Amino acid sequence: MADICKKDPKLAAVIQKTGKPCKIFEEVKDDGQELNAFKALATAIIYQQLHGKAAATIERRFIDLFQDNGVEPSSATRTFPTPKQARAADRQTLRSVGLSERKAEYIHCLADRFIDGTITNEKLLSMPDEELSQLLCSIKGIGPWTVDMFLMFDLKRPNILPVGDLGVRKGMAIHFGLKGTAKGKKNDLPSPEQMRTAAAIWEPYRTIGSYYMWALMDIKTVKDSEEKEEG
Repeated sequence: MADICKKDPKLAAVIQKTGKPCKIFEEVKDDGQELNAFKALATAIIYQQLHGKAAATIERRFIDLFQDNGVEPSSATRTFPTPKQARAADRQTLRSVGLSERKAEYIHCLADRFIDGTITNEKLLSMPDEELSQLLCSIKGIGPWTVDMFLMFDLKRPNILPVGDLGVRKGMAIHFGLKGTAKGKKNDLPSPEQMRTAAAIWEPYRTIGSYYMWALMDIKTVKDSEEKEEG
């Protein structure tokens, strides 16, 4: 943290003003034992284009499909389905819990890649950022933003800049005084290239810089939400 603050004193001021630790790296596990990549990516698909409460309800119903019949599972005993379990459920069954036909297809496609070995936790933990991004973006339903969030929050990669995230774009526009280059557009946000150029000062800790752009805009992250629910 000291290194990035030294390079960007304005960011140091943001960190001090928000008074928030970077929750992404509060509990870093080097061995990857707690990583459940299928759960993380399938959950991201479920949450796409939905408000939090609606998505959480669908996620709960989706998980409940795979619990023992006749047993009311508690939050402590409910387990996320494996790729094989999710693939064995037909699309009609998946749609019965609120998933769209397209999202049911996406979850099946994702499960297939885990089942055939194209994706494993071990591979994801060892792959370079760009290679991993290309692999996951080749799967239906997974795009650059989903991959960036996975890299940041699940794999704890330190140098991710999610150029497609609206909150980070707005934060960087304010922090660096950036304006978009598109002609004829008022209040245009910076382009991905402008963001990468400006964020060079944060290397190799762009994840931290990005996190505090959310804090600057007072946007709650996944980790912030988890803390609120636990409290």
